[in-house]
Amino acid sequence: MVIKVYISGMSGSKEVKKRQQRVSMIMDSKHIPYTIIDITEPGQEAEKDFMQKNSEHNGSTISDPTPRHPLPPQLFNDSEYCGDYDDFDLANEIDNLEVFLKLEAPKPVEVSPADEQQKNGQNEPEEGGDQVTATEEADDENKENKTEEGANEANFSTTDADEESEHAEQRELLEAAAAMGKREDETEETAVGGAQAEEEEEEDVEIAEQEDDVSGKLVDTDDPMLAEQEQEE
Repeated sequence: MVIKVYISGMSGSKEVKKRQQRVSMIMDSKHIPYTIIDITEPGQEAEKDFMQKNSEHNGSTISDPTPRHPLPPQLFNDSEYCGDYDDFDLANEIDNLEVFLKLEAPKPVEVSPADEQQKNGQNEPEEGGDQVTATEEADDENKENKTEEGANEANFSTTDADEESEHAEQRELLEAAAAMGKREDETEETAVGGAQAEEEEEEDVEIAEQEDDVSGKLVDTDDPMLAEQEQEE
């Protein structure tokens, strides 16, 4: 297998020239054997046509984002396409250049024994595993139901206690109001009785005074001197 790097020695794009130089420098630093094919040299018309027809990526640049034909550098492993400069640069960044150039197969994903056992355990549960899981779920549901019932009972008991406390406070307020009303009635009755007693005493005094006046008049009438004066008149 031969790695072929297609370049253009007469390209007027500085970006293309820098890309070609960087590809050669990286390949040399990694000691990867490769062959450079300059499609602008005489007699390389067939290689130029091959590169343009079989390149899957166009190698676009900042100055030419949509070129009419694929721009070099383009990389092939014999006749098998590897990629353009962007693909090459990405493979170099992730240290996967040999796989990109198809010099070696992709590395298989290593799976540790613990991961494999865990995977097998998930895919193939042991006998009775479903029953155990179902039993555990049922126990969990029963625990949750009991917990909810206990919480509801506690809430009900708390509510009942609060209601009883409110009723007791209302009863105490009513009793206190009734006692105050009774005291006010007794005070009013006492005041009324005292006023009536004073009035009765005043009436008795007036009656006694009137009786004294009458008795005095009667005594004066019985006086002989007064009687003679009345007769002379």
